Amino acid sequence: MGDPAKRQAITNPTNTIYSIKRFMGCRFDEVKKEVDRVPYNVIKGENNTPRIQINDRNYSPQEISAMVLQKIKKTAEDFLDKKLVKL
Repeated sequence: MGDPAKRQAITNPTNTIYSIKRFMGCRFDEVKKEVDRVPYNVIKGENNTPRIQINDRNYSPQEISAMVLQKIKKTAEDFLDKKLVKL
């Protein structure tokens, strides 16, 4: 996230995920043009869903978004020096 992700996008574009919301709730066939615009691997998963391939694992767009939200929460907790229990 943020500046580190921007730097990583230059050196490691296939493992830097961005604009993931455009794939949420869509079928793979519906986002084919978008797939061609990103440097990371988007493959056709079960039931024609888009899956993001990172190393040897495939993630749904929702899983990627959950990881981003977890990172945001952790960053906020570290800054505030306390656990966040309600969002």
